[in-house]
Amino acid sequence: AVSFSNLNNIAYANQNNFYIESGGSKQVILDFKSSANSGINLGWLIIKSSSMEKKIPVIIGTENKNPIFAITQTPIPNYINVFPKGKVGIDIKFSNIKDFDIHNVKAAYLIKDFDNNIYFSETEDFSVKDSLSVAKIFDLPKNVEKGNYVFIITAESDGFESFSSYFFEVKGK
Repeated sequence: AVSFSNLNNIAYANQNNFYIESGGSKQVILDFKSSANSGINLGWLIIKSSSMEKKIPVIIGTENKNPIFAITQTPIPNYINVFPKGKVGIDIKFSNIKDFDIHNVKAAYLIKDFDNNIYFSETEDFSVKDSLSVAKIFDLPKNVEKGNYVFIITAESDGFESFSSYFFEVKGK
């Protein structure tokens, strides 16, 4: 069986239940539909058989038609390996791809898991003309355990939102 979790009305499989003989294969088409709401959507692709279940993390980003910014995220080398109660370090670049004007920006930073639990949230305001690069280092909350997480950035300006996501894994020491 193939299904999605937490991606209602965004992701579908053309067949949910089928039988495959040992050593066989099956092609399943996965459809992703654009949401009326822009943003980053997190969930799971779940593949089940009679003897096992595999959950694959899925990130689906839906942008506005005319975003003002392109946002890139690069892990800071000293923070590539992330551990419980550790730190996440990201270099973030906001690039104005719309015009040459100065834009006031409200940025939101989130750390979420694939069940859409929020573990960290912060906002800040700044202005950008061409581009702005910032380094962010965040302490992971104590309740973040080993597993898969996503660092999400939303930049809102003049009624338009731009998004970026960075997948990371918290590992055991």
